[in-house]
Amino acid sequence: MGNMRKLMFEKMEALPVSYFDSKSHGDIMSYYTNDVKALGDMIAQSFPSFVSSLMTIIMVLIAMFSQFFRKNKLDVSKLRTFPQKTL
Repeated sequence: MGNMRKLMFEKMEALPVSYFDSKSHGDIMSYYTNDVKALGDMIAQSFPSFVSSLMTIIMVLIAMFSQFFRKNKLDVSKLRTFPQKTL
């Protein structure tokens, strides 16, 4: 988040003076503290949730494929022997 504040400061330096005349000092400082903190909190909370959801999807897919192959194991073995019988 320190890099985000640095980028915001560099952007602020490029702004015209009229921007600072129209905004109060408190509003500008609020952008640096509250908005960057809110963004950091959002990332910190959503990343573990994303990883957990991704792991759940992967585990469900593994379970589905393993059940599919267990259930159809006999059918797969019949398909392997079928061309041998016709020859």
